[in-house]
Amino acid sequence: MLSIQDKYSVYKNFSYAFSLSLLIAGPTTAEVIATRDTLLGPSHAARDLSPPSEQTIAQASAPPPAQPSRDETPTLDETLVEGELTRRRSTPVYTINEAEIRQKGAQNLADALRGLPGFAINDAGRGADFHNGSYYRGAAIGQNALLVNGRLVKTGLNSSHGATDLNSIPVEGIKRIELLGPGAGTTLYGSEVIGGVINVITEEGPKIPTLRSAIEYGSYGESNYRAGYGGTDGKTSYNLGYQSYGATNDFLVPFGSTNRDSLTGRLMNADLYTASYQGSFTYRFDDRNTLTFDALKTLSRKGLVIGDSKDRLNRDALNTGLTWRTELGEGKDSVLTTTLSYLDDYFSTYGPIRPTFFKSTDLSSKFYMARVDHTWRTSPGNTLQWGVDVKHNTFTSDTKNSSPNPTFANLSQFTDASITNVGLFALDTWRIVSGVQLDFGLRQTFDSKFGNYLNPSIGARWDIVPEVALRASFATVQRNPGPDVLFAPDAAEGFLPNPDLKAERGTTYNVGFDFQPSRSWSAQVTYFGSLISDRIGNEALNDGSGQSRRANIGAVGTNGVEVGLRWQVSPQWSTFLNYTYTKVKIEPGRFLGTLRFLPESVALLGIGYQNEGLEVNTFVNFNSGAARTNDLGSYTPGYTTVDLRAAIPLNRALALTVYLANLADTQYERVNTFYTPGITYRLGLQAGF
Repeated sequence: MLSIQDKYSVYKNFSYAFSLSLLIAGPTTAEVIATRDTLLGPSHAARDLSPPSEQTIAQASAPPPAQPSRDETPTLDETLVEGELTRRRSTPVYTINEAEIRQKGAQNLADALRGLPGFAINDAGRGADFHNGSYYRGAAIGQNALLVNGRLVKTGLNSSHGATDLNSIPVEGIKRIELLGPGAGTTLYGSEVIGGVINVITEEGPKIPTLRSAIEYGSYGESNYRAGYGGTDGKTSYNLGYQSYGATNDFLVPFGSTNRDSLTGRLMNADLYTASYQGSFTYRFDDRNTLTFDALKTLSRKGLVIGDSKDRLNRDALNTGLTWRTELGEGKDSVLTTTLSYLDDYFSTYGPIRPTFFKSTDLSSKFYMARVDHTWRTSPGNTLQWGVDVKHNTFTSDTKNSSPNPTFANLSQFTDASITNVGLFALDTWRIVSGVQLDFGLRQTFDSKFGNYLNPSIGARWDIVPEVALRASFATVQRNPGPDVLFAPDAAEGFLPNPDLKAERGTTYNVGFDFQPSRSWSAQVTYFGSLISDRIGNEALNDGSGQSRRANIGAVGTNGVEVGLRWQVSPQWSTFLNYTYTKVKIEPGRFLGTLRFLPESVALLGIGYQNEGLEVNTFVNFNSGAARTNDLGSYTPGYTTVDLRAAIPLNRALALTVYLANLADTQYERVNTFYTPGITYRLGLQAGF
């Protein structure tokens, strides 16, 4: 456990940051590079005062040219996920739209999120493996809520192999990505939200039928194919999308690198293939009632780059949902959203087939889910969002390992289990006086394995002047162990399950300020932290067997700062800077696992130029390095890379795309003995009709 002094230090830092933020007004939204179209779009303030045409939980891409009176009451903001009625949040919010994802040259969700405020992602790009870790405000990816159209994507599995691989979620068909911090996010989307909520919104059918496509080829066997078609026919809108991505990643690596082929000197077993199929159909009965069905199918086939192994991982996931949205009464102040959904996540990891040795693990996790969400403006100064969500998880595991190694001795088991979780939630947003609001949230959970528990949250926002706002939020959290670490052994790494694991419990908080003095630039700063007890990890058994099992490894404290700055220099030129500092404390001697790969500092600088269809975007990435060893006795060197992405129009419907990564052609160590190549390229064509 953290000492009393460490705990006091965490809360002292929180109190200090809250007081300091009363004196300083700071910086931005997390947009990547704004376009001229977004600058000419409707302001955030205007959208707050009239029914919006686009749904979003985050701040608009463009800052408003003028601020409305704070006494004016916004009407219903038709947010797909939250049914949000308030125009301000007490917790940090961001949005990344389709254009910004394209400008980054992102191939998958990990690419799209890398470098945004709060994120430290090691497992994006060449030579990456998901064991390298993805972190959001110091929390592992499993300690956040990952949603597609407001529905759960991650399946509650806790093991490394069971964690959601962001590289396996392609970007085709993504309309935008919405990010919401803990506090309100914890109340609305689950007590396990420690870092924040990541919500992927897929494309809807445009008014005019549109065909889009792209093809790219690049270094080390890289290929990418995308296609999509959507439109509207009367009351029905539809959209279909497909993407496949592949790469061999057989580049030269230094002596001593993980998975280095001793004969060729190249990285081995690092090939990757992913594919996604997505579709949505919306029927509008009238202007107050809509029914939407959407589905996302993803598959991944890859080699694991870990421990000089030749292990393979196959993964298939299907996420489907049926959503009814209706406006109650006769006004625009009450929305009821009902969703039924199904999630099927299957993966198989297996090792080399030898005459006397075979290992494999097959896991199947299925979720049957329902959610009813009512957002109601009870008065001009008060908004209540409340509802219930139900999740029933069935889990099967079949593990085999015939290795003569004592660590894996007799490691063979079949598991069949199920867990039901019911959550009642309510979030009340109360505007006390003009410019001042409070958020009060409660989430009561009934879990068939871990009993009943209540998680409150509280938040506040003060619009000091129209250009400057101070905000803060606090929430208690509980993250339950997944069925894989409770009941199933790990054939690949030999960890035994532990049905007596405790839930991770603790608190999470953030305090910050938003500053937007003009339509040309804006800024945002957030100090964040959490203190989580009984974190789930691994420990060695003291019985001489050499085996390890899942265990609660003690308390983990996290605090840090995230900064985002954006400046639209001119209609053609724009720039942004994102920075995240994270510090993690854990009891000495405990096994850190992938926590040691969390860098203290990451930053992303972007400079963009756009004019008459021509796009040129340059990105500078900085990483301070990560620990090589569990005792933190050695660190990898920090590194800086420069990437370039350009789209050159050939005619109104066709453009040439160029992506150059690591322009300095310097090979660097991503994490302990995991290396990337020098300069790489992608060339392609994109079209829209």
